[in-house]
Amino acid sequence: MLWESLVSDGHVRAARLRRLQPWFVGSGLLLIWVGAWVASLAPGTRPEASVASIVQQRLAKAQTRAEAAVTPLQRPTLGASELAALPPVAELSEVIDAVLHSLDRSGELPTDTFTFTETERDALWKGDWHSEQLHYLKAGDLYVVAANVNVGQPTRAQAARWIGVFKKFGDKWQYGSLQGPGLYQPRPYPSLRARDIPLSLAPLLPDER
Repeated sequence: MLWESLVSDGHVRAARLRRLQPWFVGSGLLLIWVGAWVASLAPGTRPEASVASIVQQRLAKAQTRAEAAVTPLQRPTLGASELAALPPVAELSEVIDAVLHSLDRSGELPTDTFTFTETERDALWKGDWHSEQLHYLKAGDLYVVAANVNVGQPTRAQAARWIGVFKKFGDKWQYGSLQGPGLYQPRPYPSLRARDIPLSLAPLLPDER
């Protein structure tokens, strides 16, 4: 019997949850830190305002800001020459695995293998990406990498956007694909919403208007 036939939907869901667990633990630790910081300001706050409500308000604001950055990103509209230059979506697996390996080994992106371009925050979240480059942002132990890819056939290209988030937990780097209306999430890698990690993304989001 093939191995695939022994894996149930429950096993798949459990595996995905295990891969996403570090992200949720990291977000929880950040919320605890924010709560402690707000608590230290308690003497200067209104008596009727609870620490929990202030933390919740700050979290909701951060989640709204993170979602607002991702939602406008739709499928790119490209000319014939740009469509022809799009890398096939199958190459995303090579990119993700190579980035994880390089980050675990040296803490740096594999620039000797792929072309990475550090991009301004506003430009990245506007979707101003070149088809033959991997655009990235960095803040501490967090990388956001973005690219246009071909999710169609070589003879009938179909453009899509991909944003991957790489975060260090302990001594290991973890990966998650950002979900969004116009974003592609490659399998079998885990995916997550921007609102799930708003505090981690905050330093890399566009400036608030």
